[in-house]
Amino acid sequence: MLSRRLFLVVAILALAACTVRAAEKEKVKLGLSLKQGDSYKIEVVMDQDIQQTINGQDQNVKQKMTMVYSMDVAKTDAEGDTNMKITYKRTGMSMDGATGKIEYDSVDPNAKVVPQTNGLAAITGQSFSVTLTAGGAVKAVQGVDEMLDNVMKTIDIKDATMKDAVVAQIKKSFGAEAMKQTMGRMFDIYPDKAVGVGESWRKSVPMDVMVPMTVDTEWTLLSRAKGQSRVQVESKVSTDPKSEGMNLGGITLKVLLNGTQKGEMQIDEASGLTASAQVEQTIEGKMEAERGAEKSSWPISIKGTYTFRAHATKRLTKPASRGII
Repeated sequence: MLSRRLFLVVAILALAACTVRAAEKEKVKLGLSLKQGDSYKIEVVMDQDIQQTINGQDQNVKQKMTMVYSMDVAKTDAEGDTNMKITYKRTGMSMDGATGKIEYDSVDPNAKVVPQTNGLAAITGQSFSVTLTAGGAVKAVQGVDEMLDNVMKTIDIKDATMKDAVVAQIKKSFGAEAMKQTMGRMFDIYPDKAVGVGESWRKSVPMDVMVPMTVDTEWTLLSRAKGQSRVQVESKVSTDPKSEGMNLGGITLKVLLNGTQKGEMQIDEASGLTASAQVEQTIEGKMEAERGAEKSSWPISIKGTYTFRAHATKRLTKPASRGII
């Protein structure tokens, strides 16, 4: 009797191993496959330790940015395009450095809004729409101008120079082009063909949200199990040395950076959405400031952790399996 039980256990384990091996060998076509009426909650957190040495003095800053979105699928079509409404449900920032400490969280009714958090406070509760292809490419963003008009109405800053600077920052961070790039970072991650375990694909994406930069990324499918694809992510980040720099009230600031981002992500194969991701960031370089004839530069290093989580708050009929032999 014991030997029969042992044989049964071994047989079950062998069958499970074969099932895992079959999943590993099967290729999968990763891409968006959402349904009209689906809703998701997305949380993005960026935790950074920024070190600078200015005039021989260390200027270290620890900062954390939090964004929570709702994502409602408004429409899908026969070509595989998906239109979604994105709403900023929560924004937050904490910063601790030589100039003091800042804490802001939009869910706290007593949160104090300062110039550094004006943009976050103004954008909370606002919405826009985005249309994506099945491959994750951004076809269009809609409603951004209306969203920014609503944001501008909430800004109450008496100092005209300060208000102009805040408005410029908001337009740069949340304008139509910035939204395309932000959505592209989230969704334009899929290969153009089915991939198997061990296979990789690459994309190079130019970005210009705060400073012009290029992000070259390679994804590698590490494993597949229980409807999830485990993917390794490795990126090289570099700013454009020919950029004109940012105008900060008479001071032109140029950012020259190079670095890497490495981590892993879990992709839900049925919907194509990233269920979770964690990426470690290491960046180094220098800052160059120019004010009239005065010029200065100093080194800067950034170490950070990017985390992403998404889960369904409302899900309709589950899409068909995306695995192919």
